[in-house]
Amino acid sequence: NQSNGMDFVGSSGTVVVPVDVTGLIDGPLTVSITLTNGAGNSYATTLTVTKDTVAPPLSVAAPTYINIANVSTYQPIFTGETDGTVSYSITDGSTTLTGTKFFNGSGKWQPAMSLTSFKNGPVTLTVTENDPAGNPTVVVVNLVKDTAAPSGSFTVAGTSINGAVATT
Repeated sequence: NQSNGMDFVGSSGTVVVPVDVTGLIDGPLTVSITLTNGAGNSYATTLTVTKDTVAPPLSVAAPTYINIANVSTYQPIFTGETDGTVSYSITDGSTTLTGTKFFNGSGKWQPAMSLTSFKNGPVTLTVTENDPAGNPTVVVVNLVKDTAAPSGSFTVAGTSINGAVATT
């Protein structure tokens, strides 16, 4: 597929020719430019650019429950496109933690979060990755923080269980 454009160079010495590339597929595109002055002298150049309209893949692996065992070092795993930038926001509605990292080769990040200041109840983790072209992918994970020890009591009915004397 091919797109063409033409214009005159203004007194500033620059020209912008908008070219509609919506009909072209994603991937490398070759742009050829020829400038010709009033005397008929020409200069031509070609460059390659990449069209990228596809959002990056992003997965979030996060324990659903934040409990006494992981509240100090909660560690979800974010996996996405190399050369993308990933950011997270985790909130209980009152307290929010955020972080950002560039995926420079591994495409994986496992931040350690201390969620001790969060209140018990619903927690929302929002993770966003932007690829180098600026295409975003957003993943929202609903979590629950429950660090309260169980409480309560029980009674044993009767005086023996399997022939043994029951005590409370």
